[in-house]
Amino acid sequence: MVEEATTQLLGRAARGDHQALEELVGFWQPRLHGLFLGLGADPHQAEDLVQETLLRALEHLPRWQPRASFKTWLYHVALNLWRDQKRRAYGRHELLGGILPKNGADLANPPLDAAGQAEREAVRHALLSLPLAQREVLVLRFYQELSLEEIARACRCSANTVKSRLRLALVKLRRELEAEHAQHEQE
Repeated sequence: MVEEATTQLLGRAARGDHQALEELVGFWQPRLHGLFLGLGADPHQAEDLVQETLLRALEHLPRWQPRASFKTWLYHVALNLWRDQKRRAYGRHELLGGILPKNGADLANPPLDAAGQAEREAVRHALLSLPLAQREVLVLRFYQELSLEEIARACRCSANTVKSRLRLALVKLRRELEAEHAQHEQE
């Protein structure tokens, strides 16, 4: 959905058009679900977080300025909710769960073989080992397909900070996956 169409739907939804609201929710729900799964939420937790994000976004919609990207604003709301929940419920412990589908792909469809499952689990484990700030930019870039500028706006940091976090995340991810591969080779 292009930004202009989103803006039109938001205007219609603000005027009480339930069809426009349903279209917005239908479009953003799987993307937000994929984001939360990528960050480490289990499927049920991701559903709750999606609902809370959409409720908060609707509640704070008057703060959104049409000159700003709704997509980056919505992801900013989602990331803030995720960070708040982690601080409240888990402190500094990492959440476990969720395999990383692209854009909220159906988790009910298992991988075709055991090797594919093992590879997905290795990637999930490696991603969950990353510091949260690095995991966020990596998931937003490669699973949600946001541009570097969009990630910078969603995370409220500079594009250079995003590039740095992304580079560090990729280096750490590569090392973690190589170490896991070497460990399996020895077994």
